[in-house]
Amino acid sequence: MDLSPLNPSFGLEIKNIDLRNLAQEGIARLKEYLYEKKLLVIREQHLNHDAYLAFAEKLGSIAKYPFSDGIPGYPQIVQIKKNPEQTKNFSGMWHVDSTYLDAPPDITMLSAEVTPPLGGDTVFSNTTLAFDKLSEKFQQLLVNLECNYISDLHDQDRTKHLLANNEKRTFKAIHPAIKKHPITQKSSIYVNQEHTHSFVGMSREESLPVIDYLTGFIKNSEFTLRVSWQKGTIVLWDNRAVQHHAVNDYTGHLRIMHRITLNDSLV
Repeated sequence: MDLSPLNPSFGLEIKNIDLRNLAQEGIARLKEYLYEKKLLVIREQHLNHDAYLAFAEKLGSIAKYPFSDGIPGYPQIVQIKKNPEQTKNFSGMWHVDSTYLDAPPDITMLSAEVTPPLGGDTVFSNTTLAFDKLSEKFQQLLVNLECNYISDLHDQDRTKHLLANNEKRTFKAIHPAIKKHPITQKSSIYVNQEHTHSFVGMSREESLPVIDYLTGFIKNSEFTLRVSWQKGTIVLWDNRAVQHHAVNDYTGHLRIMHRITLNDSLV
């Protein structure tokens, strides 16, 4: 197993590992790296659906995504596909996965199946570091706030919020503005551009100045890194410590990813 840091503050690239044959000791090491580095980029993994799912189930329990029945025969694996003629992409805004659910997933896995010749990267932000860089007074204000999170707040791509029978459904949940990680005990900015509607007890108009400030602040280059994809790349990230968005710069090319979301088995 060869390890290479991706950024001074977070992210780890892993090569020369076979996820199909990873024993429990290896799984435990990966989770330690994930808690510490928040993001793991694992190269050259050409797993079939069974092997991909088996690896995921060693890390935690599957968290169902409410807007997809998954790929045929594998309801746990969600296909994220952008056809060459499409101009809008899935998850183009900064967000934490599914914060509109009562129990959002702790960990996300994404496997690259088809990638464009150039572009299609994903940008990640270390929101733990971003929170640490806020003033102490601002931190104290934020840790006492809860937010209203809504699935279709912007409704950029209506198909993202359709159930299998084409029925539109909206999910809403209340979670803290600042997320305290149950393992590391570190705090991160959970307020996100795509799904945070307002602070509880405040109107959207009253909330927006702070929401806009925080969602802009996490984009600072000091906190971010960019991951490029090749077929066989698998990326794991900790939703309790990072936010992300998919870059839409490859119109005219096909991109297919397979996603599994997980609840952490150690929590």
